[in-house]
Amino acid sequence: MSAHPTLPSELIACILDLAIPTLSFGTNSERTSLLKRLSLLSHDWLPFAQARLYTTILLQPAPDHFDEPDRSAQRLAATLAAHPELARLVQAIRFRKGRGKRGPSKVPAERLHMREILQHCGALAELSIVAVEGVELAWLGGQSSPRAYPPPMPSRNLTNVLPQAYDPLR
Repeated sequence: MSAHPTLPSELIACILDLAIPTLSFGTNSERTSLLKRLSLLSHDWLPFAQARLYTTILLQPAPDHFDEPDRSAQRLAATLAAHPELARLVQAIRFRKGRGKRGPSKVPAERLHMREILQHCGALAELSIVAVEGVELAWLGGQSSPRAYPPPMPSRNLTNVLPQAYDPLR
């Protein structure tokens, strides 16, 4: 028997979900700080906090230093490279330009270390890029050449690609 009693995993997950603010660019700093502190409570809490830290990543550079690489993006790229188990947790990344009035209208992708970050995120299901220039699809999942995506299908032809036995009302 363990010297310290442990909580059921469902209860740990529920406590974390109630303790942290809803994910947004406005709450990201507070949320990240709180999850880092909660991950130190116990080894049992660490995987739950890490999942919430890395499942959806929001990157917005500080508006003051537009000519310098973003330090938080640089740390994230290094962490994902050193810890593939954390990179596998990443399902969504949202990049956007900072809110400052100063600086260019778009941020170069190199400043956000997008290439390094995207190459490590093979399980990425969502990617949002706002006001960032110089992004290449080849960076996704470490691909050496751009991915070939089928052309978009007109919505009126959607019923033609569904199996004949498909009934949306069933």
